[in-house]
Amino acid sequence: MLNFNSIEDRLSADAWSHLGDVLHELYLGGCRLRSLPGRLLDNMRQLRYLHLWNNDITVIPSQFFQVLYCATIVVVFTV
Repeated sequence: MLNFNSIEDRLSADAWSHLGDVLHELYLGGCRLRSLPGRLLDNMRQLRYLHLWNNDITVIPSQFFQVLYCATIVVVFTV
């Protein structure tokens, strides 16, 4: 859980790539994110919940969710 950390634009595309087989939920709420690295979800085989609420994200890369291995992912996103 990384909620309320001022990550801003310092989010690396491979930040959690080594956790792809074990990470089920990723909490990035209130982290002042303005963008999402296009390959952030690569190798996230077990990810089911992605929390992005209360950020300043204006654009989501076009293929951002296509790399997911699960049938369903719940994205919590507020404006």
